[in-house]
Amino acid sequence: MAWCLGTAAGLQVGPGILVGGVVLVGITAVALTANHWSGRGIPLLLSGFILLAGLRSSILPEAGRSSDQVLQEIADGRIITARGVVEGIEEDHAPRTGALEGYGYVPRTHRIIVSDVVVDEPGTDPRRTPALRVRVLCEAGSTSGLVIGDVIEVMGRLQSGREPRNPGDVGGRDLQPWLTVPHLGLVRVVGRMEPVGSESIDLLASWRGWVVESLRTSMGDAGDPDGRSLVCAMILGERGRDFERIMTPFRRTGTAHYLAVSGFAIGVMIGVPILPFPRRLRRIRSVTTIVVIGLAISVIDMRSPAWRAALMAIFGSIGAMSGREWGRMGMLSLSGLILLIISPRDILNPGFQLSYGVVAALIVLAPRLGQVLTSRGRHLPSGSAGVAAGWLTGAASCGIAAWIVATPMVWHHFGIISPLGSIISVLAAPLVAATIILAMISLSIELVFPWAPNPAGYVTAMMATLLHSGTGLVSSWPWCCFVVEAPGVVRTSILELLAWRSVLHRGRRERVAIVVAFIMAMVFPLGGSGNELDGGLEVHTLDVGNGTCHLVRGPDGWSMVDSGSASISSAFDRVLLPALRELGIGRIRCALITHPNLDHFSMIGDVLGRIPLDRIVVGSSFMEKARSNPGGAENRLTEKADRWGVAIDVIGRGDALVESGLRWDILHPGSEFTSGVENDHSLVVGLCRTIACESGRFDILFTGDIEERAMRALLDGGMPPRARVLEAPHHGSVRPSTRDFIRAIDPEVIVQSTGRRRLDRDAFAMECGIVRRMVTARHGAIHTSIARDGFVEVRSYVDDG
Repeated sequence: MAWCLGTAAGLQVGPGILVGGVVLVGITAVALTANHWSGRGIPLLLSGFILLAGLRSSILPEAGRSSDQVLQEIADGRIITARGVVEGIEEDHAPRTGALEGYGYVPRTHRIIVSDVVVDEPGTDPRRTPALRVRVLCEAGSTSGLVIGDVIEVMGRLQSGREPRNPGDVGGRDLQPWLTVPHLGLVRVVGRMEPVGSESIDLLASWRGWVVESLRTSMGDAGDPDGRSLVCAMILGERGRDFERIMTPFRRTGTAHYLAVSGFAIGVMIGVPILPFPRRLRRIRSVTTIVVIGLAISVIDMRSPAWRAALMAIFGSIGAMSGREWGRMGMLSLSGLILLIISPRDILNPGFQLSYGVVAALIVLAPRLGQVLTSRGRHLPSGSAGVAAGWLTGAASCGIAAWIVATPMVWHHFGIISPLGSIISVLAAPLVAATIILAMISLSIELVFPWAPNPAGYVTAMMATLLHSGTGLVSSWPWCCFVVEAPGVVRTSILELLAWRSVLHRGRRERVAIVVAFIMAMVFPLGGSGNELDGGLEVHTLDVGNGTCHLVRGPDGWSMVDSGSASISSAFDRVLLPALRELGIGRIRCALITHPNLDHFSMIGDVLGRIPLDRIVVGSSFMEKARSNPGGAENRLTEKADRWGVAIDVIGRGDALVESGLRWDILHPGSEFTSGVENDHSLVVGLCRTIACESGRFDILFTGDIEERAMRALLDGGMPPRARVLEAPHHGSVRPSTRDFIRAIDPEVIVQSTGRRRLDRDAFAMECGIVRRMVTARHGAIHTSIARDGFVEVRSYVDDG
């Protein structure tokens, strides 16, 4: 606990503040504990652990990044030439994306690690750096033709995301500079150096590929594709294009941990091979356990829960071989200590927190709950009935202990409460264990006897299909889960403390009082919602690269206009979610999608099930595309909205909405409008405060991606709309009527959401004239506020260079 506290403190504050605070607390604790030195050892030891952990997480990572400073000052998108040795290659990489991103254009790249790099820039001296990451854009299924040890010369744009560009973006999108190369023709091999250990790397990659393919082959066409994908996720951690959709019912029922290679899966994998050996052969059992763990690490996508289980199994095996049985809490603490020393930032990972919190609950709280349950049930019957009753009592105590500890953390990280999570987890555990065991048997048969019939693979796929179907059925129940506003860190910590004390406290009255306090802390939030805004409005236009996302705050809450990105993978987790938390947005009243382009709605699929969303508003073109393309992202969004019970409303010109205390007038397109260009059917929305709607001028005009015909329709349709703030049409693309359109709107400020590449030939700047223009690619996220009297104030997250 001391190391965890020090690690968290070191990541949040500087080393100077950390050292001063720890010394002050340590001196105070020593002064209060005892009057002699023997009683002061524990506070001194704990203070030392906190100090060491804090220094590890706050100082050592910075020392590791010092080499990046060589390139930071020129990592602004400029073109450079770099020369170095290929140290690592990941070919045809498709980034992990959100719920809908995978159904649009997903940029694939060859990822190359280059060492001993010399960087040349015209007009400057060469710069040297130990390593540089290179991303070469490529087609799906292509290869780079490079091997480890090649000396290459490459030309591209040097990028960096170190400086914060959005609310909640403390460290930027990336910690190191990288080189973006548009095509493989700009990568040239100029020499060769023999690498060390490359044969081992190639052998390991081939082994893992063989295992993955063997598992898929063993199941054939049995069951349904979702069931087979489920098996690959549980056994090997494979996450394909449909993983987010498959995970939805498991997330709703509180059983999403079964889809990852969790400690449960590792435990089953270890238990099956050692089952034939009796306990007296502890050395054979221990060696078998370590061998199984080594094989698992070589083929599995290992994450925090799996590493925790693997390390605990290794420690237990070492203890058994030495004739000693080590304490489970000690092994749990030691494994956490090792992981945090290696990677301090794991302390912020939900998987790490849930894994260690739940396992600690199973070790400490489950036995106590078992005692409480058996004391209420008088004496258990004898014989098989007693065995069954004992098993049910143990399963119930484990399920309840895991649920009460995991619920506050799941609520904090994902905004979901699953009342049936403990019951469903207990009921699903035997089926999950049987599926994992059969999958291991079928994989072994396929690896050793690939020509032999493999009935285990067929049964595995069918059981996984049954598991997926059953979970989907339970998740369809309306009271299965609730998406609610996520609590803050303080409220979550209070809930965790009360959850632990409610079980550990011995007194009956005190325990009842703690349970009541726990329920009250869950029902009643601490402090106000922070959504009050007296007569004004504000808009946060996030920097999402090539895409658009506006967060609109009115007197009665928050709404969202578009939410997508075509250039940032997993944009929801990397950009939108941190911004929502930083701005204190716990609920979104309305998400308006201007048109069916993925760079305008890709993140909304991830909002569903994570942030309470009252409704989605779209134009008729969106629903037409959803109906005409059942496999597209638009239809996927409508299906997911239906699963989460979120209504989708269709609107058009002449409609008006009142959301978040603001009025939204739909100005385009009308039912009679026609255009062969999809962008022209974007919704054009005039937004104003309800107290200022009669002034004849909108506060903000959102234009989506309208092109020439849509702009002409608005200009020729009578009196063009006027607005204080204008969203640049189509991210700042220039059309023949662009200048006339801007003059007619007569804005004080133009907000342009676009990526960096569009600024290379910034033709839109000429069209804006003297109107102030704010660009996300240059300024980062843009904060626009309009006061009660109509005064417009605009601020940026990055200074204009």
